[in-house]
Amino acid sequence: MRLSRKGVPRLRSALMLAAIGLIVAGFGPVAHAATSSNVAYVTNFGTGSNDPCAPFSGGVCGSFPGSSIFVNALTGLPPLGTYTTADLALTVTITDVSVSTIDGAPSTALTPFDTVIVYQVCEIGSHPNTMTAINNFFANGGKLLIFDADRCSGFDGLPAAANYSTFLFPFTASTPGPQGATGSYTNVQVSTLTTGLPPAPPPVVIDGSNDSVGDANNFVTFNPNWCGSITAENTLNNVGFVEAYARTPAGGLVVYEGEDFWFDFGVTPVDTTGGHQRLVFDLMLKQAFNPDGLPCALPASGISLAPPTQTVTVGSPATVIAHVVDANNVGQSGIAVTFTVASGPDAGLSGPGTSPTDGSGNASFTYTCGSGGTDVLHATFVDILGNTHFSNDVTVICNTPPVALCHDVTVPAGPGCSPVSASVDNGSFDPDGDPITLVQTPPGPYALGSTPVTLTVTDSHGASASCRATVTVVDREPPTVSCVQSVNPSGKNIPTAHKTNEDGFYQVSGSDTCGAATITIGGITLASGETIKITQSPGKTGVRLVNTMGPLAIKHFDVGPGDAMITATDGAGNTSAVTCLVPPPPK
Repeated sequence: MRLSRKGVPRLRSALMLAAIGLIVAGFGPVAHAATSSNVAYVTNFGTGSNDPCAPFSGGVCGSFPGSSIFVNALTGLPPLGTYTTADLALTVTITDVSVSTIDGAPSTALTPFDTVIVYQVCEIGSHPNTMTAINNFFANGGKLLIFDADRCSGFDGLPAAANYSTFLFPFTASTPGPQGATGSYTNVQVSTLTTGLPPAPPPVVIDGSNDSVGDANNFVTFNPNWCGSITAENTLNNVGFVEAYARTPAGGLVVYEGEDFWFDFGVTPVDTTGGHQRLVFDLMLKQAFNPDGLPCALPASGISLAPPTQTVTVGSPATVIAHVVDANNVGQSGIAVTFTVASGPDAGLSGPGTSPTDGSGNASFTYTCGSGGTDVLHATFVDILGNTHFSNDVTVICNTPPVALCHDVTVPAGPGCSPVSASVDNGSFDPDGDPITLVQTPPGPYALGSTPVTLTVTDSHGASASCRATVTVVDREPPTVSCVQSVNPSGKNIPTAHKTNEDGFYQVSGSDTCGAATITIGGITLASGETIKITQSPGKTGVRLVNTMGPLAIKHFDVGPGDAMITATDGAGNTSAVTCLVPPPPK
């Protein structure tokens, strides 16, 4: 705001805060994301968030506004501990935390808060403890909102531009100071940070009744982590970002807002819907984080690299594409780009690729993966002032396929000759140490006999190898055999209950779960269920077929000395034996 501009003093009684309804309505953030609720308000001048000194207050306030963004640019009223967005969607608590407090306890001062607003802390570069605390808060997943336009300019005795060179993601800014000028948005990236703002391009003058854009700080960074949100032209004819954001791996979100939120007309206390600045502020406050869901489609450094990650087989080519744009997201041709493999098995490779950039601002770089591992690449270009602009990092996973090792296996059939599972893997592995999955075709279980099997080994990147082997399932379960005392088939000389098979008749049986069993006595084959007669000849050895008896052709065997042995043999050669208790010869 130009200091000579006339205005009406806007110091208001804090009691008028009751006119603002503090109602929390539904707000739809990114699923499972965090939202602001407990806000630390950081300043190092004035009295903080409730500072009553508004623009043009005069009197004890002097020529310049105080340290309350709420009084200066949002509602015209001190928040008195809480603030509600104009759409009543979100209410947060506001707690003043001075720079001196943070300097004295950098490890704990910001711990209670989920969101930190840094307002016009122009001297932050000379407060390393505060910068460290803010960096740690942001790096560990906190939400950070930075406002430093207008006051931090060096204009007319005001503090110089804030030094954020030691911020986690450094940046600088073009700082016109309070000029009272209007300005235009030239590019607005569609996101939850810009909902309801005028679209651009084409350029659009923002709120001609105030100087929010004309006096704006235009953000400049060469750091690849920043994403452009709003581009504008300030009164210095500098086109750059008036809003940008960045995130950390832990989910932290920082939003830099360079529009004039200090020496400004602001709004009257009864204008509870607010003006342009309040809309911008409310969008920032309502923005979800961890995750934030923002697109990051415009690299604030002016160069991006894609794809974010890719996997290629060792010995195969990988290609990355750099895209160079200006602050309005217009591709820049003729830019010399350097591509570098910064780390990984191919670290040290670099080159210009196909640069300079083509008419769309693109250049590509292709190289061959030399060995297994993950390469990290970035791209850079040097502007006419000698500044090096860095792209985001991308990864190329140089993948060595797995090794499939097979061997033939022989396994016994399951109980009752049932199919069984078996693995032909013989130590398959992945040279890169990636997890692997093994699939056999057919998968089993496998029936009796030989089955050709293909083993396919696939790593976590989808590369695969295969080998072939044979699963042989064999019968190792012996057959069953029995020799049960029977009766004389003629019905004569049937032993009474108190005698023991005096006539020597037996019924022999045998079976096998995998097929038929062959029953023998002394090498002579019998049928399962057949009745035979056995007598004992102590003076002889072995088994002798004496004759066949009667119309049933019952075989009569003479054994001696001892009892007769009946043997069952299955198709796999497994045997079982049972003893027939032969009665002694008559005395």
